[in-house]
Amino acid sequence: TYVAGDRVLTDPLCKPFSMGRNLICVYSKKHMNDVPELAEMKRKANTRSLKEMALLLRGGSQIIWIAPSGGRDRPDPVTGEWYPAPFDASSVDNMRRLVEHSGTPGHIYPLALLCHNIMPPPPQVEKEIGEKRVISFHGVGVSAASEVSFSDIAASYETPDK
Repeated sequence: TYVAGDRVLTDPLCKPFSMGRNLICVYSKKHMNDVPELAEMKRKANTRSLKEMALLLRGGSQIIWIAPSGGRDRPDPVTGEWYPAPFDASSVDNMRRLVEHSGTPGHIYPLALLCHNIMPPPPQVEKEIGEKRVISFHGVGVSAASEVSFSDIAASYETPDK
């Protein structure tokens, strides 16, 4: 199951690849208030999406792929060096809570996917859909790290509740 922003569902280029997939939509905080009249609908949809993820985790035997930084890393505009976008700590903490309260064993692994050269994102985050796309044939890099142990991380701090 993939968790993706609404742009994956509404962008004319991405939509055909999203249809019929195990996809849960989460509206980005960055774009939550772009259209103020839709903000409440987006919040309610996000709540439904979290409930759907909770149900999937309770059932066990699930892989849920989320991108807690928004999913589109960009190179530094000055140096051109690649770096991961900052994680949204609340997204990671939501996943931790969902796993811990699922009633079934759960594991969280960092996974990096490098596919920039296939279809680079715009240099900065855009509000409007429909930016120019450059698509090319290129390889993809995938890297998985060790399991995240929140209890080990918390134990390393003087105040583990933080």
